[in-house]
Amino acid sequence: MFAAVVLFWSTLVAGDIVQDLFNAHNLARKHYGIPEFACLDSQLNMLSQGHADYEVSLGALNHDGFDARCLGVSNQVLCGENTLFDYVDDGSAMTESWMASPPHRLNILNVNYTHAGFGVKQSSTTGKWFATALFASANPHKEASCVQTAAETVVGTSVATPKHHKTHPPSTPARALRTTE
Repeated sequence: MFAAVVLFWSTLVAGDIVQDLFNAHNLARKHYGIPEFACLDSQLNMLSQGHADYEVSLGALNHDGFDARCLGVSNQVLCGENTLFDYVDDGSAMTESWMASPPHRLNILNVNYTHAGFGVKQSSTTGKWFATALFASANPHKEASCVQTAAETVVGTSVATPKHHKTHPPSTPARALRTTE
């Protein structure tokens, strides 16, 4: 019973973190004079969640399968990905960690990316939260939908001065890829 309650709570918190990540990423972009992400994309959320689940199963960060995730959106779009782990269950703090890292910040602030998706999962063995952010210049798939648009972003999330959070080691850089036929 206890495990079921913990799983239920973790799932509720994960949904809030995804929302916080979208809001915090848009505030960061706005702060730098870059248009906000137009769409919190359901397909990118699904792909990001699958990767966060995979990382938890391994207990390690990676970008395994990034090319396939990007091609899963379309072979005609630009894609980028950030991953991290942290003991903090806060989307703003996770965004701050990424913003403190130049390659991750470049993905967040890339003006070509208009769609974003996020996946988060807490490891039941370590307590670490794993997060994946997937960015795309568009999403031509009809089954994809905007869970939220920039116009619906909740005001009040802030991107503060970066704090010292555990993120992945420099050997796991952010990934960006342009796919073409």
